[in-house]
Amino acid sequence: MVGLSAELDLAVAEESLVALRRAGGDIRVACNVSGLSLQDPEFRRRMTALLEQHPAELQARLLVEVTETVEIENEAEAVACREALRQHGAAVCIDDFGAGAAGLSYLRLLRPDLVKLDGRFMEACAGGQRGESYNFAAALVELARATGALVVAERIETEADAQTARSFGARYGQGWLFGRPGALPGSLTPRAFGATARRAGHGTAFALG
Repeated sequence: MVGLSAELDLAVAEESLVALRRAGGDIRVACNVSGLSLQDPEFRRRMTALLEQHPAELQARLLVEVTETVEIENEAEAVACREALRQHGAAVCIDDFGAGAAGLSYLRLLRPDLVKLDGRFMEACAGGQRGESYNFAAALVELARATGALVVAERIETEADAQTARSFGARYGQGWLFGRPGALPGSLTPRAFGATARRAGHGTAFALG
């Protein structure tokens, strides 16, 4: 039996897969999973069973974003869950990287496909400021890229933000510059993204050029 947090994560993952099936095309959807769920063998079993209810093509369009909610104590189970997700085609991402104290241990254990740099770094670098926050962001990006992960900068709201993110090494961006939040299922259709959908993004992010 899984806890309430894992039940919620499973429900969101199920809804995400249903939305993907309805949307069609090559749209990808990200769903959040807590670090607590990642350490639960029952969550892994049920998540695997959920993925197996859908064709492989659909499984490969799901991006699982792990949030730094807790320290990972059961490292073996977290790695087993990561491998189970990958074996079913789902990509693994660390969300809000740099926001919590557990980020580096998550990076080491999960070896993610993507890392989303916490949006507060972009806020601190507003207007092209290159102080301590900028240097810290650049160091985190370098660490993430050293593991082979693609780096997504969150909260990209202007072209100036995109330029700043590019300058410290982020290859992809997510934020209002590319699209506003919307209700399902309309927000999943390519038409809803307009011209920005042609920026050849990875998953729920867009290339910064």
